[in-house]
Amino acid sequence: MSRSNDLASLADEATGGITKAEVGLGNVDNTSDANKPVSTAQQTALDAKAPTASPTFTGTVSGVTKTHVGLGNVDNESKSTMFSSPTFTGTVSGVTKTHVGLSNVTNDAQVPASGGAFTGNVGIGTGANIDQLLHVESNANTYIQTETTSGTGASGIIAKGTGSTFYVYNQGSSDNLRIFEDSGCDVNITPAGNVDIGGASHPARKFSIKGSANDNSENTIEVLNSDSTTTFKLLSNGNLEIPAGKVGIAGSPSSRLTVNDSGVGAGTSAVFIDQTGGVNDVGSGLHVRTKIADSTDNILKCTSTTSTTTRFAVRSDGVVTKPYQPMFQVRCASGQTGRPVNTTQQVAFNNEIFDTGGNFNSSTYTFTAPVTGKYQLNVYLRIDHFPHDCAYVFIGLVTSNRTVHISIQGDHIFGSSNGDYHSVTGSILTDLDVNDTAYVTWYQYGGSASAHIVDDSRFSGFLVG
Repeated sequence: MSRSNDLASLADEATGGITKAEVGLGNVDNTSDANKPVSTAQQTALDAKAPTASPTFTGTVSGVTKTHVGLGNVDNESKSTMFSSPTFTGTVSGVTKTHVGLSNVTNDAQVPASGGAFTGNVGIGTGANIDQLLHVESNANTYIQTETTSGTGASGIIAKGTGSTFYVYNQGSSDNLRIFEDSGCDVNITPAGNVDIGGASHPARKFSIKGSANDNSENTIEVLNSDSTTTFKLLSNGNLEIPAGKVGIAGSPSSRLTVNDSGVGAGTSAVFIDQTGGVNDVGSGLHVRTKIADSTDNILKCTSTTSTTTRFAVRSDGVVTKPYQPMFQVRCASGQTGRPVNTTQQVAFNNEIFDTGGNFNSSTYTFTAPVTGKYQLNVYLRIDHFPHDCAYVFIGLVTSNRTVHISIQGDHIFGSSNGDYHSVTGSILTDLDVNDTAYVTWYQYGGSASAHIVDDSRFSGFLVG
């Protein structure tokens, strides 16, 4: 039905049955606040909240600080380091000796670690005799004790065993350190560091030994191997014996050495060296003879440090061999035709016959001196079709220090036709420094380019000294 909008009509219709829908409250129930239901959206939001009693969180919790949980004064430190090496200040209470692992220790007065001293004598061990300052005993027959003698000022240590007793004493007025055994063994060490064994009584000598016999029956010094065989021994009569060893002076020995007391010139060996059956004999005057285990009897033989290869030898017949002396000989691998005119060109010696020491380079046709010294250099050229119309040809022995030319005048020798089987030779004794070089050159002045250097041409050289 229609409703009037004026107040009069509303008053008339006050009891006329107006509904909640007519006033825009169709979804509202007439329920008290205490009994109003929770909406679905509100319940979903509430379900996502943690309870206030014993909540359980998942994921990362943010916004909560240590202050919120009552730990504002606590640092985030691992418990494994929290109590490591703490530093206490003031007086610490409540810590007992048990806490620090000393439950069995009594709080008695102890001797200080520095400057402390016991009073009276000290005895250690069952039944220890404490009539000396210190006495350590395992039984009545074995003990160690200190001892002092008021009259001489001597003091020392006595070590008694079941078989003998040893004494180590400072001898008081002499200040010597003496070590001896009750059967007579005696060692004296002076304040200057001199050592006297056996009562040699030579205080000015750094080391002296005295034996009890003056014959070969007693070894003053003997060194044994692990199998108790003698390495060497010094007898009381002064003889030195090395049964199976070698003696090396200023280095490891490689041979045996015996020094004879006869003297040089007395007709017998003053020095004898035996190595693989060889003998060095210094007799009257100076004569050295080394007999190596081969068919040659050498007066002198030198080998390398890593092998027995002979580097230098002087034979008994006077022949000297130097198989490692730098030397070379090379030839042309093939003939070299049509030599250039008015141009210096190196001769291509590119085929090695021998090259001791490997000092010739067949790619550059050049010899390089391995050491500084005097060198003999030689050249031989065989030339075919020598140009008769040239003015001259220079064959050059070229070194780093100087050049020597061998001159050939063409028209003066061959007349009006080219010459065959013409040979040219030249030599020079020259000085070369280490890494200096030497090679051969060809220079033709004028004429035709017909010259042919034949392949049996040679270039050679060696170190003289």
